[in-house]
Amino acid sequence: MRLDATFDDINGTTPDSYVDGDRQDDKHEDFIADSRRRMSELNADRANERLREKQLGTLDTRPMRRNQPHPNHEADKPRGAEEDRKAEAAAEETRRKEKEQRRAELLKQLERERTQRHEQWNNGPWTLARAFERYKLTCTFFDTANFSAESLPLAFIDIPWPTLRHPSLNRSEDIDWESTNEFFQSIQPSLRGQAYKTFLKVSLQRFHPDRWSGRNLFLAILDEDERNEIETGRLF
Repeated sequence: MRLDATFDDINGTTPDSYVDGDRQDDKHEDFIADSRRRMSELNADRANERLREKQLGTLDTRPMRRNQPHPNHEADKPRGAEEDRKAEAAAEETRRKEKEQRRAELLKQLERERTQRHEQWNNGPWTLARAFERYKLTCTFFDTANFSAESLPLAFIDIPWPTLRHPSLNRSEDIDWESTNEFFQSIQPSLRGQAYKTFLKVSLQRFHPDRWSGRNLFLAILDEDERNEIETGRLF
C-alpha cells in the first residue's frame, strides 16, 4: 500500500466502505425513531380508550390482584350441598306460608257462607213450623255436602239436630232422646202414615255411627272438644 494513497484517504478521499457504514447508521436511527413514534401513538390510543371506558362506567379502575378471581367466578361455581339445603328450606317455608294464607282465606269464606245460610232464622218469632222448615233445609245441605277438614269443615250449626230449640240455643249436651222424641211427636200431625215412618227412619239413620264414620264426619270437625262431645253424645 502506498503511503500517499493512505494519506489522501485520511485527508478527504472517503472510501466506499465508510459511506455505506454511515448510511446504515442513519437507517438504524430512523428505525428507532419510527418505533418510538409508533409506541407513543399506541400508548396514546390506549390511554384514550381507557378514558372512554371509564366515562361509560364499563371499566373497573381497581387494581386486579394476582390470583384474584373474576367477579363472576364465585357465581359460576356450582352450589354446594349446604347452599342447596338452605335454598330448599327457604322455598319450603314460602310454600308453607302460602298454604296457611290460602287456608285462612278459605275458612273466612266458609264462615261468611255459613252465616248467610243461617241468618234467616234469626229474624222473627221461633215457631214449630220454622223449626221443621229449618230442619229440612239443614238435612238437605248436610246430606249432600262433602265435608272434610281441609275443604269444608263440619260445624255444629250445620248438623240437622232433631230439636225444637232455636239453633242459637242448641248445645251438644242438651240434645238427647227426650228432646228428639219431643221434636218427632210435634211434627207427626203434619205427616201421614208411611210418610212419617220414612221420615223418622231416615232421620235416625242419619245419625248412625257407621254412617258418620263412613263419611269421615268426625274428622271433619275442627274443634277437638266439640268433636269429642258430639262423638260421645247420647244420639250415637
